[in-house]
Amino acid sequence: MERDINLKKIAAYFSRISSEVKMLNCLGLYDINKISETICIPLLKEIYSLPNLKNLNATQDNFPAIDLACDQSKKSFQITSTSSSAKILNTLTKYKKYGLDKIYINVKVFILTEKQKSYTSKQLIQIAKETNFNIQDDIIDFSSLLVIIEREHDATLSGIILDILDSEFKKIDKFTIIRDKLDGLQERTLEKISNEIKTKKYIPNVYCEPVHVKNKARIFSNPLFFHRKIFR
Repeated sequence: MERDINLKKIAAYFSRISSEVKMLNCLGLYDINKISETICIPLLKEIYSLPNLKNLNATQDNFPAIDLACDQSKKSFQITSTSSSAKILNTLTKYKKYGLDKIYINVKVFILTEKQKSYTSKQLIQIAKETNFNIQDDIIDFSSLLVIIEREHDATLSGIILDILDSEFKKIDKFTIIRDKLDGLQERTLEKISNEIKTKKYIPNVYCEPVHVKNKARIFSNPLFFHRKIFR
């Protein structure tokens, strides 16, 4: 019973990530992909038993072909929101080009949205053979992970995965709330500055609103005029 409840909650989280990535990408917003990448690390660690899984982009910007890897198991992952054959072909081409197939025994392409029902590109099939890539098993999405969790993990481990998702989403929701507040503050501040500039009392682009900063700026700009204030 507990396992079934956990699976339903996990499915809801997976659906939320996938839907948000898809919708935001349609708007040309890709920050969510980076957030999802941080969620994927603890998630994949548990599901695939990879305690040393790490983000390669943290050590080298735009690491070629792969995003996550475990040096102990020699397994690696590419995290992407693009499910096309062309994207996977490009990943495997770079994977081979940079000799990563000699370092890692396997790469999985984790699609944050939804993988295609089939991949029949002849070029993809050819390079998959050359890089030990199983098109059927090594292209995964959240539905694939849910199947693995349901098939292989008991209530305890599904509970651990749910705890990971709860924790990560609390961080994301808190970040979203703070970001929304800062965006609102910035909007009001810019509006205030714009109105003040229109009064022609301030030099555009040199306007400072905080009182203590304003007073110090006035004294600095004309100490003779403000000498009484300086003495006070």
